[in-house]
Amino acid sequence: MSYITHFLSFLSLKIFPSHTLQIMIFLLLLFFLYLYLSHINTDLSFISRFNLRFLNQPYHSNPKYRVVSPEKTHTNSGRRI
Repeated sequence: MSYITHFLSFLSLKIFPSHTLQIMIFLLLLFFLYLYLSHINTDLSFISRFNLRFLNQPYHSNPKYRVVSPEKTHTNSGRRI
């Protein structure tokens, strides 16, 4: 395992000699990864899906997948329950 990390560090130092340039490129890659993951509408974490299901919130930002509460779909809104 240490051989792989030594090789990667050697390779990255050969390609990007300065450490500030390495850090800037790493931050840029993190930023693009964040943009890509925020673009995807599906939520991959189980805990937030569990919470959203019981809070009656939509899974997605797409209206096709929205969870609609029965109070909103009821036509006679003046009736008391």
